[in-house]
Amino acid sequence: MDDKIKVRKRRLTDYVKDPANANRGNERGRKMIADSFQENRAGRSLLADNGDVLIAGNQSIDGALAAGIEEVIEIETSGDAVIVHKRVDLEPDSPERMRLALSDNRTQQVNLDFDPERLLGNPKLLEGLWRDDEIDELLAARDVAQMVTDQTAAGLSTERALGDPKKQIKPVLYVDEVAVFEKAIRATGMTNRGQAVLEICRVYLEVKSHG
Repeated sequence: MDDKIKVRKRRLTDYVKDPANANRGNERGRKMIADSFQENRAGRSLLADNGDVLIAGNQSIDGALAAGIEEVIEIETSGDAVIVHKRVDLEPDSPERMRLALSDNRTQQVNLDFDPERLLGNPKLLEGLWRDDEIDELLAARDVAQMVTDQTAAGLSTERALGDPKKQIKPVLYVDEVAVFEKAIRATGMTNRGQAVLEICRVYLEVKSHG
């Protein structure tokens, strides 16, 4: 590790959000992040590349700015050192410390909403991060999103595209069964998943009747 560590003060507005960020976030998560900055002030560090484009913290920058936090202490590394943000105002067993720890974990959990299109554009990036059945779920989500887009463009309502939600029946599957289910759905070539399930049932019954 280089002993000559480069540290300087900058403005948060010097950094740019990643236009290819796969996590779209969501309204609830963004509000939780903003509320945490307002209540707990800064905790987790942001991460940027050498062009000042954010790698991590794309959902946090707006919350920090909304809370009036504009100053940045930038530390340059080559990835060979972990940066610790030490909050000297927080005692080990204080409620404030525990609240910040919980907010940090919970906001990360709630604010995840991956864009299937961006993730599936380069499958090699998913290796070791998504299982095959989880990739099948992403494929299904992408197909449904495209179906809704097509139906909307054709002047049809989302309800007509997906069916009346009040009349929907949702099957329960275990994690290790999802991959098979999604492959069968896609094999039908149908965009309406309910109709695809019915088609699978019809084929199965037909095979059994002739078996």
